[in-house]
Amino acid sequence: NADIYFYKGNIFKEIGDTTKAISSFKTATELNPQHYEAFRQIGVLLKAKNDKNAIKYLDNAIKVSDKPVDALYAKAELLKQEGVKLYDANKIAAAIEKLQGSIACYKQVIDINYRNEEAYMGVGFCYYQMDSVRDAYEYYDKATKVSPTYAGAYFSKGVCAEDLGRIEEARMLYENCLSIDPEFTRAKEHLRNLQGAQ
Repeated sequence: NADIYFYKGNIFKEIGDTTKAISSFKTATELNPQHYEAFRQIGVLLKAKNDKNAIKYLDNAIKVSDKPVDALYAKAELLKQEGVKLYDANKIAAAIEKLQGSIACYKQVIDINYRNEEAYMGVGFCYYQMDSVRDAYEYYDKATKVSPTYAGAYFSKGVCAEDLGRIEEARMLYENCLSIDPEFTRAKEHLRNLQGAQ
């Protein structure tokens, strides 16, 4: 019974034995090749170990579900992390390819659930990383619309506005961010720099 192995996998995961958890989840997928959650769990656990096979299992999860939001999101995050690492290593072409893959996954998440503010933030981050500041601004703006109390969305949109030379708008956005989260350090710093530049 695939579900028994799936529950065993969850127990091993809870107690921190990821090797046995992965093994149990794999058995669940062998017994039931349509077991979305088992494929997703393997992908997420392998992602945490920086194992290259994580994508393969997340792709399997995406294949067997008509609404694989969690697996798509996990894959988007993984590709984003890889893209950032490649940027840091100055492998720009490879980085852009990963970030574009990440954007595609985030956009699929949005297609399934247009209220997923983290997916908009992810798209914005990837565009910003690729110096597409206007595109990043647009997605951070969408995040503020679906989640009006998300401080980080106002901050990120503010950074883009600042880069685009819209200083007054950036100031307002940082203030919005701080009205939601008065302890948002980076917003305080940006606001202070803008006031100092006057």
